[in-house]
Amino acid sequence: MTHPTARPPAGRLVLAGLASAALTAALALTARPIRTPHPRPELSPADTAASAPAQPTRRPHVALAEFRSRDPDLTAPPPPRERQVARRFLDVFVRYEVGDVSFTVRRGLRSTAIPRLADELLQAPPRLPDRDMPRPARVLALEARGADATGAEFEALLARRGAPRAVLTLTLETRRGRPYVSALR
Repeated sequence: MTHPTARPPAGRLVLAGLASAALTAALALTARPIRTPHPRPELSPADTAASAPAQPTRRPHVALAEFRSRDPDLTAPPPPRERQVARRFLDVFVRYEVGDVSFTVRRGLRSTAIPRLADELLQAPPRLPDRDMPRPARVLALEARGADATGAEFEALLARRGAPRAVLTLTLETRRGRPYVSALR
C-alpha cells in the first residue's frame, strides 16, 4: 500500500515533464501572434491634396487584363453590360450549335450580335442527323480579356459531354451605345 503523500517514481515525473514541454513547444509553433491595428495618422485636407498622385494609379486587374490580351489597346476591364451581352449570346449560341433554330434562338442571336454576324449564322445553321441530337454545351467560364472605349473581348470555356473542352473568343463592339457580339474565334 502506498502512502497518500508519497511521490510517484522518478520515471513518471520525467515523462510527464517531457509531455508538458512538447505540448508547450507545439502550441508556441502553431500559435499566431495577435495583431493590433496601428492607429492611422490624421491628415489635414492640405496634406491629402499634396499627397494625391498626379496621374491615376494602375489597378492590378487592369494590368492582368492587359497582360492576358497582349493587346495594349484592351487595357480596362469590361463593364458589366458587356459581360451580360456575352453571356446571353453564349446561352443561345450553344443551342444554335446543336441545330436549334427556334424563334427564341433566332431572336437571341439577332438581339446580341451585329446584323452581319447574326445573318451569317442564321443563313447556314448547323445540320445534324436527327437520331444523334447532341446536348448543348455548358459554359464553364467567361473570362474578360480586356476592354477599351469601343468594345471588349471575352474567352468562354465550353464543355460538351464526350468531347474535349473548347475555348471560344468573343469580340464585342459598341454600336449606338449598346454592346453587340461582332466576331467569334
